[in-house]
Amino acid sequence: MTRRRGDRRGHSRAARRRGVAVCILVLGIATILAMTGFTLLSVARANHRIHGSLQKSLQAQHVALAGVEKAFNYMYANPSWRQTMPNGTWFPNQTFGPGEYTITAVDTDGSLSDDERDCLIVTSTGTVGDAVHKVKATLTPRPHPALAFAAFGYNSFGLASDAVARGPVRSNGAIWSDGNADAEDNAYFESVRNAYIASELTPSRYAATAMSYPQPSLSYYLSLATPVAGIAGTTARLREHVLTPTRNSESSSQINANGIYALNCTNRPVVVQNSRIKGTLILYNTAQTVTFQSPLRIEPAGYSYPSILIFSTQSNVVFQLEESSLVEWDDWVDYSEDGDKLDTLSTYIKGLVWTDSSYISMKGSGTPITGCIIGSGLQVYDGVVCNDDPQLAQAMIPGFVDTNMKIVPGSWREVEP
Repeated sequence: MTRRRGDRRGHSRAARRRGVAVCILVLGIATILAMTGFTLLSVARANHRIHGSLQKSLQAQHVALAGVEKAFNYMYANPSWRQTMPNGTWFPNQTFGPGEYTITAVDTDGSLSDDERDCLIVTSTGTVGDAVHKVKATLTPRPHPALAFAAFGYNSFGLASDAVARGPVRSNGAIWSDGNADAEDNAYFESVRNAYIASELTPSRYAATAMSYPQPSLSYYLSLATPVAGIAGTTARLREHVLTPTRNSESSSQINANGIYALNCTNRPVVVQNSRIKGTLILYNTAQTVTFQSPLRIEPAGYSYPSILIFSTQSNVVFQLEESSLVEWDDWVDYSEDGDKLDTLSTYIKGLVWTDSSYISMKGSGTPITGCIIGSGLQVYDGVVCNDDPQLAQAMIPGFVDTNMKIVPGSWREVEP
C-alpha cells in the first residue's frame, strides 16, 4: 500500500512531541537531582557548622572547669592566699588546650584578708573561639581537721600510766604507749604512713599526708582581749582569778564580753592555779615553763574561740591536774558567780587548748580533758582522760580554719556569659 505523505508528516510531529517531552522530563529530573544535591550539601554544611559550634561549646565548658580546678589547686598549694591574692581577678586569660580561662574570686564582704571564715564566690569563664562558657560557685571554709581529734601532737604523742583516750588521737610522728593505757569509746590512733604506732593502741590508721599545724594570729587575739596583770613577782602567776564574760576579778570595770583575757608573761615562768576561766586565756611573751596546777576549771565561753592559747616557743607546758576541787570558802572566792562562797567546783579542762610548738605533758588522777589539745608533742599519763568534742569539730574558730575550702551544696551553676 502506498503511504500517504500526510501520514508521514503526522507521525514526525508526534515523534518530535515525544522527544520534547522526554527532554523536559530529563531536564526536570536533572533539576530535581541538582536541587537535592544542593540541599544535601547545604544540610551537610549546616550540620558541620552545628557540630563545630557544639564542639567548641563543650571545649569551652571543659576549659571553664579547668579554671575552677586551677583555683582549688592554688588555694591548696598556697595557704596564705587570702593575704597574697586580690579580691577580684586572680588568673586572667590563661591558655588551656584549645582556649583560655579567666578566674575571679570575690570575698562576700569585699575583703579577702579580714576574716578567714568568709565565703568566696569563684567564677571561671572559658572561651574557645566564639564559644563562651561561664560557671560560678560559692566556696565556704571548714574547720581545721585537727579539731576532730581529742589530741594532736604534731611530732609525737604518748599515752602512759593509766591514761585513757576516749576520742581519736592524731600525730605526724610516733604514737607510743608504755602498755598501761586504755582506749575507749570512739578512740583511734592516726599518724602518717610508716610512722610508729604502738601495737596495743588500736584501732590504728594511717594518713597519706601530714596534717598542718594551726597558726592563730597573736595580734588578732590581742586586739580582742582585755589585759590582766596577774600577781607580780619573778613568776607570772594567776591565782584565785575569775575571768569570764561577766566577771574580771582584777577589775570590775574591765570585763570582756567574750571572756578573752591576755597575760603578758614578760619572759617569766607562768603558773595558773586555783582559778576559774570561762572564755579564752592568752599567755604570751615567754620562753619559760608554763604550769597549770589544780584546782582549776577552764572552759570556753562558746565555740567561737579557744579556751587556752599559749604563745611560748621552745618551752614546756605542764598540766598538773590532780583530782581536786575549787572550794569557795577555802579561797573565799565566789568562783560560781552566784553571790555566795559556799560552792565546790570540780576540776576539768574543756575546749581548744593550743600552744605555739611547745611540748605538753598532762597528768592527773582521772581528770577529764574534753575538746582538742594541740602541741608539738604530747604526753598524757597518770589517769588523765582525753575526750573529743564533736561540736568543736564543726566550730569555725579564728586561726583554726582550713585554707582548703569546699563548695556550698547547690551553689554550683552555669551563668550567662
